[in-house]
Amino acid sequence: MNHLSTRSTWCAGHLSARFPLPVLAAAMLYGAASPAAWAQTARSLPDRVSLVDGGEVRGVVEAASPNDLDIVLVTDKPFDTSPVAVTVDVEAGDDKVKVTGDDGAKGFKKGMLVTGRGIPKGTTVNLATSSGFTLSAKATETLSKESISLAYARTKKGVDAVSEVFFDGEPAELRSARTNLRRRDAAAALADLKKIKEEELQGKAAFVAEEMAFVKAASQGLQALQSGAQIQPAAEAVKDFLAKHPRSFHAYDMQELLGDLVARAGKLDEAAVAYAFLEKGPPSCRIRATALKARLLREQKKYADALRLLDDAGRIEIQAGDVAGARAKREAELGRAQCLSRLDKAADAIAAARGVIRAADADDKDLLGRAFNVLGDAQRAAGGRDEDAVIAYLTVDLVYNTAAETHAEALYNLVDLWQRTKNPERSREARQTLESQYPNSPWTKRLAAAKPS
Repeated sequence: MNHLSTRSTWCAGHLSARFPLPVLAAAMLYGAASPAAWAQTARSLPDRVSLVDGGEVRGVVEAASPNDLDIVLVTDKPFDTSPVAVTVDVEAGDDKVKVTGDDGAKGFKKGMLVTGRGIPKGTTVNLATSSGFTLSAKATETLSKESISLAYARTKKGVDAVSEVFFDGEPAELRSARTNLRRRDAAAALADLKKIKEEELQGKAAFVAEEMAFVKAASQGLQALQSGAQIQPAAEAVKDFLAKHPRSFHAYDMQELLGDLVARAGKLDEAAVAYAFLEKGPPSCRIRATALKARLLREQKKYADALRLLDDAGRIEIQAGDVAGARAKREAELGRAQCLSRLDKAADAIAAARGVIRAADADDKDLLGRAFNVLGDAQRAAGGRDEDAVIAYLTVDLVYNTAAETHAEALYNLVDLWQRTKNPERSREARQTLESQYPNSPWTKRLAAAKPS
């Protein structure tokens, strides 16, 4: 997943069964905690883990590593109806659920899951929705006509399958800051964080404080990249986050950001080391690591060497249904298109960019915006195709304009192209939009340094 893009930024089937509040009584999580102990640590609402394929998981995030999240699945429905295994809420469209216990599997309409007779203590009860999601829970007491207590079940989600985590109790400003970070609006994200009062974080889960530290360090890093100033302090902030939170599920995103920062400072070997950390991750991260190393070569104008690396990225195997892996390959293909443009292979570059556009998810506006920018670059490189390039950049301006940096790049190109195609008024409009909406963008600074059109 990519921390600065819809991930990525930044990277399972649709999970439409939702599990509300954790308030089961009697023997609690794996029999290890009493109701009173659980009440002290439980949150009033479950966390919500959004997945890159549009699904989500409701539960409590209890542990994390750079590679996955450990989620406890919970339900608040009382077990006081006979005979009842468990009750879950099922969204419209997911109209069947089933329970498998000693009595076999039976299908029922959405709502309550019913079993024929009592389930002995220690029996594992498997609950499945028609969307393919399974919750496995173990009875800690014998099912009676009055009640049953279930050990909570756990599920793991790889970090590249997660697009965002909404933690219970986190301040609204933190969520807003994270949204602005994903839109690559670092200034707005930092402004949101400044509104959060210290007392708002007291008594919250440790993940909330960690999430705030992540958003702050990531926003500082992004702001430094966008402005070209305070690169070293921003890199130190990212390093500090990684040192304090080595098991953060944001580790790969932050290593990538660190690589970007030290590369901007001219420390290309150090950047390569940071990018290499991603090779420890799932296929999507390994593809990303290879593409990032290729970008270092591209920035050194070693286009042929970069192209060979990107070809290697395309050969990394991914499993069927690996949404993050497929997206990483499309991003690598955009890198190939950029190299091909520089190697005077504009026709191949155009074909590669169009291939990404055809394959991309229609909702992935971040990737599509960058793809149309790359297409426009390739069309300009081809020569004599300025009007085609205008259409590509204008598509970003009018349709895929949610990512500030991508939109600013398109506007920068439109300022020149509208002038070349004898539309001076539209060129002025593009300039005004760029300067007013993105005054701190490197594209705005590049425009200011150029001869006015």
